[in-house]
Amino acid sequence: LPCMALLLTIIFFAWFISAIVRGKVSHQGSDFEFREHPVQYIILLIAILGFALFCLNRFLNEIGIYLI
Repeated sequence: LPCMALLLTIIFFAWFISAIVRGKVSHQGSDFEFREHPVQYIILLIAILGFALFCLNRFLNEIGIYLI
């Protein structure tokens, strides 16, 4: 379903932008703040951005636009 890939893309990009603006990420009861855990915070941001880009690529492939 192209709609699901688009929905996941929007969710992951929103989560990524929210994490950058707020300076912390809350997930499953854990809080990663930039000042307290900079390495984990950056790794988590890269992972979230990677998932968002993967979902975006998947969505574009499903509608017929091939980037990779």
